[in-house]
Amino acid sequence: MGINTFTTQEALNFDSYNEWNYEELDLGTALAGYASSSYITAADPAKKVVIYQIPGQTVAANDNLYIYLNDTISDSTSLADEAMDASETGFDVDDGTDFAEGDVLLVDAELMYVSGISSNTLTVTRGYGTSVAATHSNNVILWKVGTPGNHTATTSVNPIMKLGVDQLPFTMSGVVITGFNAWNTGAENNANDDISILSFH
Repeated sequence: MGINTFTTQEALNFDSYNEWNYEELDLGTALAGYASSSYITAADPAKKVVIYQIPGQTVAANDNLYIYLNDTISDSTSLADEAMDASETGFDVDDGTDFAEGDVLLVDAELMYVSGISSNTLTVTRGYGTSVAATHSNNVILWKVGTPGNHTATTSVNPIMKLGVDQLPFTMSGVVITGFNAWNTGAENNANDDISILSFH
């Protein structure tokens, strides 16, 4: 699909930056969960990020983007083994050995702190940090955040942002961005679910 003329021109206007990168994140299937930027890293942080619809595509009106910033995440390789309401603290997973006490999980847009493990049941603190407890479907992907210590019971260094498609293009600047992970909650498994990112370093 490639970068379009507008984003090329915008990038060329930012001579004060050392480099810029364009990439497209495949958010086509909601169950696939988060996709991460390969250019925005702790070793090569971005000073400005612009999120666009991919040129020539139309993001569906019911799409919402959740963005987890300034950290890495990894697939725990386990899925939820039950649906959860917003209050239960015993969380059944496929394989409890994939987790350790002290892990912080990113489940949809909610953070959970793992305080205990009994076989394949995790004891978790719900709505951890600055996140909000919510319901979750069976078989949802369970992500481990890369830096659990950045979250406590009352604060989170790494923000989770929610964007509606009516807010695109969306610009983040004025802060150093060391990680970018995005999830489209309304994905319908087609190319129109994807986004493009222009990052300046």
